[in-house]
Amino acid sequence: MAHYWLTFRIDDDGHPNRYDALIAAVNDSGGAFWDGPTSFICIQSSLSIDRLGAKLKAAISPREDLIVIREIGRDDTRYAGEPGDGFLYFFPKAKKL
Repeated sequence: MAHYWLTFRIDDDGHPNRYDALIAAVNDSGGAFWDGPTSFICIQSSLSIDRLGAKLKAAISPREDLIVIREIGRDDTRYAGEPGDGFLYFFPKAKKL
């Protein structure tokens, strides 16, 4: 089992179902999770970071939304969507899903 953190931004364009779909994908992907803040989740999963990322990416619209996944304790980061300026400065090895 791996431990990941996930942060996300769901565009406020009248599609709350994408938020619900993302939370459903998290629930379906791990054995335990913590979602105290509304845009930050920690998840334990048997999925690789790429498989987890693909599953979560399918729940959002990368043209409008953003997700960033990082394996806790490792320099392994994935993202979908446009992270904006400064992201690659802090996560230079991040790979786009």
